[in-house]
Amino acid sequence: MKTIKIITIILLVLSVLAFFLTFLLYTTRENEKEKRLILEEKNTILIAEKDTLVRSKSTLEGKVATLEGNEKEINRKLAKLEQENNAVTIKYKVLRSEKDEVVAMLTDIKADLKAKTEIFNDFKTKTSGIVRDFKTKNDKLSAYVGELELRLQSSGTVFTPLSEFSNKVSFEATIPALTTIEPLVVETIARESKLETKDVELPKVVVTPEFGELTGKIIVVNKKYKFFICSLGRKDNLSIGDHIGVFRNNEMLVSAKVEKIYDNISACGLTDEIKGDTIKEGDIIKVRK
Repeated sequence: MKTIKIITIILLVLSVLAFFLTFLLYTTRENEKEKRLILEEKNTILIAEKDTLVRSKSTLEGKVATLEGNEKEINRKLAKLEQENNAVTIKYKVLRSEKDEVVAMLTDIKADLKAKTEIFNDFKTKTSGIVRDFKTKNDKLSAYVGELELRLQSSGTVFTPLSEFSNKVSFEATIPALTTIEPLVVETIARESKLETKDVELPKVVVTPEFGELTGKIIVVNKKYKFFICSLGRKDNLSIGDHIGVFRNNEMLVSAKVEKIYDNISACGLTDEIKGDTIKEGDIIKVRK
């Protein structure tokens, strides 16, 4: 009886242990299953994130390629801009040099004009003195001639009045005493007493000068002082005194002559009259052979 009880107790204990182990095993399995599900879910999320990263990588690679292409285009544009900047810098230096030459030329021209103005004013002053002296001498001569005519009339000498003379020869032959008067006055009276002459207008002969292949353009026009500055200079084998023709639409407008010359530009004085807007900046110039 005791043995049965012991066995029963042992079986009961074993049953409890078996139940506990079964429960523990079930719990452990469920936990593992839950963990596996969590891991699978995480793995799914990681796969999705991986796909997203792969797509992002592809997008970034595309953007990188685009940026690299943009970089190449920017570098090409920068190189082009640098070339243009160099060209502009060179052109600016050339224009600056031409400006300096133009300024120097205008300074020389102003100095020449000032000197010529002074010479003209001096000549005008001297001419005014000569005119006054001539008027004084002419008045003296008129008084002398009047006195001489009165003497001739009082002496009964037959003569022709000075107002009726038509040329120098008869005038000097009739009044020999006038040859003692100053030569300037005699020459002036004799010249004024010559027979009147009539001008005969001859038909105009138009000669078209030949011009070489060297051409340039007008840069600046000064109509007040009748000159212009052109783009030809010493580098083009231009020389002072060369004759220039100004053209527009293959038609010659006016002629000019080189008066001052520099390396890249020259100043040319007009030999023809300017009428209206005959010449302007940009007109073509050619050098006569």
